[in-house]
Amino acid sequence: MNPFTIPIFLVAFVLLGTSCSSPPGKGYPVSQERPGLSGKTKKTTRDDFGVEGRDYKAGEVLVKFKPHVADKRRKEIAGSLGLETVRFISRLDVYLMKIRGGLTVREVIERLQRFGEVEYAEPNYVRKASQPKGE
Repeated sequence: MNPFTIPIFLVAFVLLGTSCSSPPGKGYPVSQERPGLSGKTKKTTRDDFGVEGRDYKAGEVLVKFKPHVADKRRKEIAGSLGLETVRFISRLDVYLMKIRGGLTVREVIERLQRFGEVEYAEPNYVRKASQPKGE
């Protein structure tokens, strides 16, 4: 096995996310009760991306712009949606952005997808090496 096979697979898995794991047409978002750290239940909402705060980081998106897009235009697009660049992941050519305005992750992604200069936008998914059974 090529030593680069596993990292490439993991990158592809992270980039694809879990959007295909939610059954279509099931009426999401759906509220559910989840136990919090204090033992009290916490109400969460599931959408096409999963549960914010559990499946993906709240207030963060990953954005890949098309190769021809100038830095000035990237900043204009980000500014129009209240996004601040946290860091640039050069090996993936992806920007990690923090939502500073009052928009949700879903709203920001929907608006970013309307720009012809954006190749893709998705939540900043949380991945764990192993999860306990039942999660």
